Amino acid sequence: MNSFVKEQFYFLLGLSLLLGIAMILLINLNKGDELVFFSQNRSTISNYIFILSNYLGEVYLYVIFAIFFLTKKENSKAIFVVLGGILAMVLSHVLKNYFGHERPIIYFNEIVKQPDALIPV
Repeated sequence: MNSFVKEQFYFLLGLSLLLGIAMILLINLNKGDELVFFSQNRSTISNYIFILSNYLGEVYLYVIFAIFFLTKKENSKAIFVVLGGILAMVLSHVLKNYFGHERPIIYFNEIVKQPDALIPV
């Protein structure tokens, strides 16, 4: 375990910083503020990045990587990709059901009555 932490130190440090920043923002921002910020401060490049990042959790991406590793005869990595995808899917559904927040467009249109606050990409 100790060697794992040493080998992954910079990744774990970056992940810890990212999670810390996310927690601070969640505590200090009102619901929807981050969406309004990104909606008001966007560009063509950021739109493209957000559209592409939206596809990172899709099933077909996990399948592509699993097939890639299988063709390279790296079965353990292929299994890890498949298990990681299943875990991400299950965790995503559990968290969505637990928190039960409405979609942003519904939140701004029907709850806070600010339909012009978000400009969809």
